[in-house]
Amino acid sequence: EKFNGDYGATIGMLIGGSNCVTLVKSGDHVVAQPGEYVAFQIAYSNSGTLPLGDPDLGIPLVIHDSVPTGSFYVAGSATASNTLPAGVSSYVVLFSTNNGVTWTQTEPPAGSVTDIEWWLTGELASQAAGAARFAVTVTNPFTNDLPQVVNTAEGGFGSGNPFGNSTYTVRILGTNAVGDTVFLDNGAGGGVRGNGTQDGAETGIADVT
Repeated sequence: EKFNGDYGATIGMLIGGSNCVTLVKSGDHVVAQPGEYVAFQIAYSNSGTLPLGDPDLGIPLVIHDSVPTGSFYVAGSATASNTLPAGVSSYVVLFSTNNGVTWTQTEPPAGSVTDIEWWLTGELASQAAGAARFAVTVTNPFTNDLPQVVNTAEGGFGSGNPFGNSTYTVRILGTNAVGDTVFLDNGAGGGVRGNGTQDGAETGIADVT
C-alpha cells in the first residue's frame, strides 16, 4: 500500500480480511405425496473475518428463492419462522407474482406467489449465521414431466447477480403406469411390417387389451 509516497515505511504492511458466505438448502421431506405440505430452509453463514453486505448502500445480503414448479406457496410461511443472524434486527421480505419482474412487501394471495426474497437490514457479521424459511403444497394432481419438485435458492447483494446457489429435490410418489397400443405388426392389408406403427389392416392381439 502506498502512503505519502513512502510505501508504508512508517505504518507497516496493511492486511485485508476475508469473507465467505455459504448457502445450504434443505427440506423436511425427501419424498412427498401430491397435496402434501413441504417446508424448505435456506441456511447461510459467514465464515470469514469481515462482515458482509451494506444495507446503507442498498446492497445487503439477499436470499432469493422461487416457488418450485409442481407446488404452490403456503400463505404466511415466508415470515413465520425465520432465524435472524446476530446483530440483525429484521428481514424485509419481498414477494413477486411475475417471476421477479416486480416486487411488493404486501403478501399476495398464496397461489399467485412465484418468488420470495429476504433482505437483511444489517451486515452479516463474521461467524454469524441465519436461515430463511417458507413452505409449499405439492400440486394435486401432480403434472410435472418428472416425479420431483426441484427448488434452488440463491444468495446475492441487493439487486445484483447471485454469487451462489443451493438446490434441494423432493421426489413425488404416486400411482404411475406405462402403456401403449398392442397389435400385430405383421404388415397385413398393406401395412409395413415391423415399423412400430399400426397401419394397413394390422389387428390387435386376441385377449390382450
